[in-house]
Amino acid sequence: MTLVDPIHDTIDRISWGWIAVLYGVQASNWLCTSEASRLTGLSPATLVRWAERGAISQITGSRRKDNAYLHPELEVIRRVTQEMTQRDTPPNLRLVKAHIEDVVYNGFR
Repeated sequence: MTLVDPIHDTIDRISWGWIAVLYGVQASNWLCTSEASRLTGLSPATLVRWAERGAISQITGSRRKDNAYLHPELEVIRRVTQEMTQRDTPPNLRLVKAHIEDVVYNGFR
């Protein structure tokens, strides 16, 4: 696993995603794009799209391959998706957005 240290390895922009905010995920381990893609089963382009839509946190590099994603947040997304679908499938943005809405309006159950 390749970890990125956002303090020492980059001066690029960090944007926080809703999952990190809702779950109180701390900035700890950041994964490079290829590792995040392997962990989630999502393509690098999908990771970028999800970050641009505010679902997940991202350190934006000068090139897409330089981006980094918050490891604990990606684990939450995998778990939430598996719980919602009862299957071990790649995360789905519609399900993640539905979960975010549910937590915002109804709280954690």
